[in-house]
Amino acid sequence: MKTEILEKIRQLGGNIDNVKGNSLAEDILSITFDTVLYQRPEDTPWQTAEQAEPIYGIGAFINENEELFNRDKQALYDKIIEKYFCLTKEGYGGCMTNLPNPGKS
Repeated sequence: MKTEILEKIRQLGGNIDNVKGNSLAEDILSITFDTVLYQRPEDTPWQTAEQAEPIYGIGAFINENEELFNRDKQALYDKIIEKYFCLTKEGYGGCMTNLPNPGKS
């Protein structure tokens, strides 16, 4: 796998430590993410990408925590990270990165 691709994966939060370079399939299966990836908003007939929420539901979440926002912005930031940027069983519009590895049991 090209080093430029591996570097971009690393910048996105991917762990590339187990990439050996033996085969593309093995390399892809060895890459893991400890965070959630979200699709970039796209233009649609009803709104532009800039008008779309970057993460589904985050606007409502911030509105529900307005008092915390006014009192302690760092605490709200930490709460957002905990809910939207950690691997959870609940889906918040992120791409699942826990793909099964057929080479391992």
